[in-house]
Amino acid sequence: MDSQESGKPGVSMAMLEPAAARIWTDTEKDLALRTLDAAQWKIHLTPPLPAAWPLTRGGAIGGHWIRYAWAVNLSGAASEPFAKITFEPGDDFAVVFPLVKRITAAGYRLALPGAMNAAWVLTEAEHNRASDFPLRRPFRDNDAQAVVFARMWRGWLWSNREIEPFLEKHHPPFMHWLRAAAPPK
Repeated sequence: MDSQESGKPGVSMAMLEPAAARIWTDTEKDLALRTLDAAQWKIHLTPPLPAAWPLTRGGAIGGHWIRYAWAVNLSGAASEPFAKITFEPGDDFAVVFPLVKRITAAGYRLALPGAMNAAWVLTEAEHNRASDFPLRRPFRDNDAQAVVFARMWRGWLWSNREIEPFLEKHHPPFMHWLRAAAPPK
């Protein structure tokens, strides 16, 4: 069901990648991105992150959540984020809109030496809980749910480092919290 059928504005959460892919297709790209085979690009979405940080209302998160879309080519070339997705906790629909008029290169996806920090590896149950985090109750930064959320983000950033500078620039309080969040014992 799309937003027209439901009467709500936006895109079904199940259709976020196709909506971002349309923006990718319709937006002008730098020469460095155009010279690579268009069929070899894959759209990626960040996990949800809160728009408002630090925690508010006595420790509870309020407000909407954000995801970003960017693309990575099979050669490892990565674009800057080109689309922003916003949604309210528990909503089935999101608003997807372009961030830029021209998509630029972010660099290359790095081959990462060594293994990921074992403290960032989640069990399947933890991953499922962290993935639908915005749909759940508010939390405090010392809450076990917040620790799982931080572990999920740290593990995700480990394998998606090409987007970290963008997040550092646009979400510094969240990224600072993420770096400072104590790993589980």
